[in-house]
Amino acid sequence: MARMRLLGVLMIVVVTSLVIVACGGGEDDPTPETTEDGESTEATDAIDGRDEPSGVTLTDGALVAEVVTAELDQPTAVAFAQDDMLVTEKATGKVRIVRDGEIVGDAIDLAVNYFDERGLLGIAVHPDFPAEPFVYLHWTWTGEGEGDDQLLGADSDEATSVPALGNRIDRFRWEDDALTFDRSLVEFPSHTLDTDTSGNVRGNHDAGPLTFGPDGKLYTMMGDQNLRGQLQNITDGPQADDEHFAGVILRLNDDGTIPEDNPFFDAGAEVGGEVGENIQMIHTYGIRNSFGLAFEPGSGALWQTENGDDSWDEINVFDPGANSGWIQLMGPPERMADYRQMEMDTEDGLDNPEFPPSMLAEDAEGAQAAMFSLPGSVYAPPVLSYVYPPALTAIGFVGDDSLGEASERTAWVGTVLTDSLLRYPLAADGRSLELEGGLADGVDDNEAKGDLGESEEYVVGKGFGTITDIQHGPDGGLYVLSISEGSLYRISAA
Repeated sequence: MARMRLLGVLMIVVVTSLVIVACGGGEDDPTPETTEDGESTEATDAIDGRDEPSGVTLTDGALVAEVVTAELDQPTAVAFAQDDMLVTEKATGKVRIVRDGEIVGDAIDLAVNYFDERGLLGIAVHPDFPAEPFVYLHWTWTGEGEGDDQLLGADSDEATSVPALGNRIDRFRWEDDALTFDRSLVEFPSHTLDTDTSGNVRGNHDAGPLTFGPDGKLYTMMGDQNLRGQLQNITDGPQADDEHFAGVILRLNDDGTIPEDNPFFDAGAEVGGEVGENIQMIHTYGIRNSFGLAFEPGSGALWQTENGDDSWDEINVFDPGANSGWIQLMGPPERMADYRQMEMDTEDGLDNPEFPPSMLAEDAEGAQAAMFSLPGSVYAPPVLSYVYPPALTAIGFVGDDSLGEASERTAWVGTVLTDSLLRYPLAADGRSLELEGGLADGVDDNEAKGDLGESEEYVVGKGFGTITDIQHGPDGGLYVLSISEGSLYRISAA
């Protein structure tokens, strides 16, 4: 059975046990609801030999949607390996091999801790694959074994039975339809072992996306793990040691070593030790939580979706050395007073008693002055903000006309709370959106959590459930992965 639990602004979509946590928590959480299983309904028509999804509707008549497979269990990410698609499953720890619309086997079965947002969360294939036969996975380890033995054992949903550094990025070698452990690249915190303001043990804000940039470097992201340290812009908070290494986007060489042209490489060298090495890896910090990370193909700009607590989801573009602003500032700087007041009006505040919203500055100038500043860091205001969180998830791009004129040079975004697939037109520079009407000011003044407000006119599809990945495939189709429906969809030109 699938369960949905709304924790304040936090929406948790559960399939079997738990699927995804998108935003924050609160003490006024209603009792979890029980709904029907997220399995796709029987198809009614066939397109190119595959099934047309009966629950999906598209607003653009130039597009059609089809089901590639509806046999996945809580899928989180998809990557292309020549003619195969590799799909990660959150709670099973499996990387499924999808070939010609069929699941033909498992490349690997990791022993994952899948409590809350933990599990097998992200995948990337080396850009020179298969000459460089490597696949990268973001997953939460159960804590058993070393090397290849880490693959053994049962999956677990125990809240506290996980290593302190249980979130990890590992490289695997692809051979004969199988993945074997090659090396560990980086480890992150997996829990704080305390409880949130609703009394729940924390296991969220694990993020998960992995992607290679046009520079050939691996970019990976970790949520803030509900920590309150310098990387969350608390100047006098804990430094970026391993236990507090969270709320960041990292930039790594393909073997896990640190590029010397990273924005804080020299600053980290001056600090030295564990903290300094962690600083050297950072591309962006000040991130709360995110399920979307992708490069716009024309400009090469790095885009990200970010989940607010009780207010202000964001779509961002991050240059090297960016500071996203959390916890001091969410949403557009000119609406800082709204951010502060909205969080003060909630029972759970900012979901951590160590930093209540009363500690926030009253204006953007004060907020930026309060931020932790690494040498050369620059605060990055959002490209688009939503007053109340729709709980943004994946982001992907279509740079060409393979899906028709209306989809050329567009950004596609998924959500948890709206059951919608959004399509926004990109500006010519590929670093902003070309929005009209109420969104021309870069703010969606929606009126409640899950309300699309002024973004309603940009809805291109409904019925996809909770979207966890969006990828423009090498065949020109747009692949949309749904964790709640257990399905991989393909959108193409009619």
